[in-house]
Amino acid sequence: MTLRTKLTEKLGIRYPILQAPMGGSADDTLRTRIFDVVNDARWPVEFTGRVLAKRFSEAWHGRERELEEAADTKARYAEASRQGDFDTAVVWGGEAIDLIHTVEPAGAIVARIVAEAEAALARRFD
Repeated sequence: MTLRTKLTEKLGIRYPILQAPMGGSADDTLRTRIFDVVNDARWPVEFTGRVLAKRFSEAWHGRERELEEAADTKARYAEASRQGDFDTAVVWGGEAIDLIHTVEPAGAIVARIVAEAEAALARRFD
């Protein structure tokens, strides 16, 4: 749900991130800590995040210890994030990416969620 609501036309973010997940599948994701490491986030190691596998994650996944000491890589990553280079910057996304095929207005997504919830509740309490 998080990725779905982020991929709306109203976000005002650069177009490439909106297209990053399109055509992707759960097989294109991985659980990793590298984005916590590269951002010096003090997050418990047992809690990884699921991301779309891209150039940066393919290069650094499994090399977290090395990345902890790679100040130059951290600086390049920060700049890539600022520039909207989503082949490097993280795109958080779960296995539900298989269900995302279009970028829609936020209002359309919310209206559909409400309609589906109302229908489910009506079936439950009929």
